[in-house]
Amino acid sequence: MPTPTEGDRVYDDGRRRYDWWSDHQTLFRLASWFAFGGEERRLRTAALDALSLGGGETVLDVGCGPGVNFPALRARVGVEGSVVGVDLSRGMLSRARDRVVDDGWQNVHPVGADAATLPLPDGSVDAAYATLSLSAVPDLDGTLTELRRVL
Repeated sequence: MPTPTEGDRVYDDGRRRYDWWSDHQTLFRLASWFAFGGEERRLRTAALDALSLGGGETVLDVGCGPGVNFPALRARVGVEGSVVGVDLSRGMLSRARDRVVDDGWQNVHPVGADAATLPLPDGSVDAAYATLSLSAVPDLDGTLTELRRVL
């Protein structure tokens, strides 16, 4: 676990990196495609299927980025459920919020937060979904502890 001074630098570096990516969405999508070996859609669908989400449930999208998972997650929980997306990058969060507003989703909530200190009550989510984000969090142990807490 990084020390506070090291952690501040790591968090700031990560935030700046993903803020940059938020302004270069075409490159971001291309990098995601390569990261998943061209299997992104199939792998994301398989991960969603494994969650077995149902209508009315609450799902947490960890490191939601620009909200690319929101449509599929929202479709799984229905209008009676909710999607909470967390991201540390202000740029990515801005893109996610724009997507929510543009699509008029009342049950999708992008939140600026560190995944290692989630602003959610204990046991408040039914499932957690993360694509690419766990490899980028500075405090993986803290993030996993927080996910256990909110699940």
